[in-house]
Amino acid sequence: VLLGIAAPFAVAYVPGMRSRVLGLLLQFEADHVDVELQEESTFAIPSGWQGLYFPSYIPKGYALQRMGGRGETAEFVDAAGEIIFFGEYIEGASLAVDSEGAQQSSAEVNGSTALVLEKDYTSVLWNVEDRYFLVQADASTELALEVARSVLRIVQ
Repeated sequence: VLLGIAAPFAVAYVPGMRSRVLGLLLQFEADHVDVELQEESTFAIPSGWQGLYFPSYIPKGYALQRMGGRGETAEFVDAAGEIIFFGEYIEGASLAVDSEGAQQSSAEVNGSTALVLEKDYTSVLWNVEDRYFLVQADASTELALEVARSVLRIVQ
């Protein structure tokens, strides 16, 4: 049982293992618990991505334009020039997000309460443990939230 619980953490930190998401499946029986590590999904991660998380959903028509930081920000652009930005930041990192004149609300993103700022574009900010995330989109708030909710911890 201990190996089954520790395995997801060990796999998550092995360098070179970042192309699929693993999930711990627990099945409770009358006298024991079955523990199994299962692949939940696979998705494309850009070469050189250094973050621990990445959106598993990027809308059709958007292509990676550039990565920044130390491989922890990505910008996707469609044919019309609309941008979807994703950033993963560590504890202690500083980020300024323009909120002047923005309509503020909150939404649930993967078990966390996210701040949603709407103006000419939508910004979604939330955190998981010692990381915080930003999705900005020229598109609708619903699309920005869909991308934000698709962010998963990655392993190879």
